[in-house]
Amino acid sequence: MQVEALYDHGQLTFNRPIRFATARFPVILEIPDQAVLAEPQPPAQPAAADAAVTDSPDLLAEIRHILGPLSKRRPSVNSAEDKTALTQALAEKHGL
Repeated sequence: MQVEALYDHGQLTFNRPIRFATARFPVILEIPDQAVLAEPQPPAQPAAADAAVTDSPDLLAEIRHILGPLSKRRPSVNSAEDKTALTQALAEKHGL
């Protein structure tokens, strides 16, 4: 079916009343070229993470400065010692 309508500030007004069988259905509109100002430009893509990291070679130093004494490396331990340390930390935190 082809009908005429008037577009006015985001709303289509039909030239004659129409009752639709369903509340939602696809529609194809033919818009005159002179009614469109310009095609919208796609949003700018953010720079890749690799490029951002290479822009700041002192990033690791900045992070270590922010962390302060928390930035020191942990000594190498085996998984049993690591699990024991975790268990003790959780026990202290939760009063067990």
